[in-house]
Amino acid sequence: MFEKRNPTEPKDVPAAVRTAQSNQPATAAKPKPRARAVIGPGISVSGEVTGSEDLSIDGKLEGAINLRDNAVSVGHSGEVRANIIASTVNISGRVAGDIVGVEQVVLTKSAWVRGNIIAPRVNLENGSKFKGSIDMDPVEEKGAKKPEAGKQPPPRPMPRARP
Repeated sequence: MFEKRNPTEPKDVPAAVRTAQSNQPATAAKPKPRARAVIGPGISVSGEVTGSEDLSIDGKLEGAINLRDNAVSVGHSGEVRANIIASTVNISGRVAGDIVGVEQVVLTKSAWVRGNIIAPRVNLENGSKFKGSIDMDPVEEKGAKKPEAGKQPPPRPMPRARP
């Protein structure tokens, strides 16, 4: 009869539902937002970019980008002359350089890329421009070497079936 209600809660919510909702921790409702650095359209950067934030590029960047655990986005007005290493790479602008995506690489329909792509998942949208090679092997962790094509051991023969 004299139940206290949250003023933001609708009046027709049963008391059992309100109790269940109030017992859930507040931190589970919203994921922690990821930090994002932006190189705007009026900015030019020359050098190596490293860090622990996602990066959005709408300006010009020349050098190297190494954000292995984060995402890199090159916007429509972005121009990059650099090798890119990132968890995910999304390109809508121009890139001249090799791209390594630990998880995936996406070239949108407005992308123009000249370089090689290494990623386990690659998405080239219809209309994107790409010149280079694509290697869809999983990206090796640091320190682990991928065998070179000419130096792989020969395959072992199949065991024979016994009569």
